[in-house]
Amino acid sequence: MSSFWVGEVLRKRIGYRGIVLSDDLEMGGVANFMPMGDAAVEAVRVGSDLLLICHHPEPILNVYEALIAEGERSTAFGRQLQARARESQRKRLKTFRTGMPAAVSPRQFEALRARILRFGEKVAVQCQGVGHGT
Repeated sequence: MSSFWVGEVLRKRIGYRGIVLSDDLEMGGVANFMPMGDAAVEAVRVGSDLLLICHHPEPILNVYEALIAEGERSTAFGRQLQARARESQRKRLKTFRTGMPAAVSPRQFEALRARILRFGEKVAVQCQGVGHGT
């Protein structure tokens, strides 16, 4: 829910260009601070492309309705919501244009693991000295 972490750190400092997923909107870290619909709107505002609702199907309709209602109240948010949907679709099609990949070999797995570790190190360097409350 932080424009600093999504926009400044993830997108600008690290240069991440992939799909950004929200935290699970049902988790206490989100649910204890604001209603789920408000959290969904805020997640989109700060740059999340996809919203996670992982435990119960019932909140999905409520979140959908909150996003639509905010899009009707705010033309700018409606445009942002549509742009996120188009961009997410473009990224999914690009990533999976030939379908789901076959299972990776042990060698490919280790290469991917090494890339992830390097990415983690890059994130750690970029975030040194940055407070969590920003």
